[in-house]
Amino acid sequence: MKAVGVFLVHDFTMYKSLAEQLPEVRRKYERRVASFYRQIAKKTLFIHYVNKDNDVDYINHNIDYIRKTLRKFNPGNEIIFVANLDKHLDVVPTYYVTPDSGDVVARKFLNKNEELKLYLENLPFDEEQRRINMKFHKKKELKKNLRKPYMKLKRYLDNVLKKTYIHTLRINI
Repeated sequence: MKAVGVFLVHDFTMYKSLAEQLPEVRRKYERRVASFYRQIAKKTLFIHYVNKDNDVDYINHNIDYIRKTLRKFNPGNEIIFVANLDKHLDVVPTYYVTPDSGDVVARKFLNKNEELKLYLENLPFDEEQRRINMKFHKKKELKKNLRKPYMKLKRYLDNVLKKTYIHTLRINI
């Protein structure tokens, strides 16, 4: 992944060698990529948040390529942009928001742009699929919340009980 500038440091633990962990991390991302391709074969609305100048330049110069690429998977695929107020995109639709105080993005951008919120709420969407999505989301959130105390205890025990293996490879980003 280094060739494209992607680092997956959060997927690795310092308690095992990289060689031990790499096959499982690779399988994890192969599963995610395959799932992503299956999902975007269905009509999909992509929402891209823009808060960097190089993103603005890239999008302004490559919007036709971006749309063409997304539509290769399904001709109905679309993309809209949410951008910080100081980032001017030449593409439509773009919805502008103010970043949260002390942050570089608006974490809950729907609360900061009523027009975008109304647009998304009024999109035609299969109610059965919406129900399935909400059930999945709620299950995922519950699992995440139940897992937090366990992970905190696990990290503590790992630090106390395990002999620390320190990678020889260090990546400074």
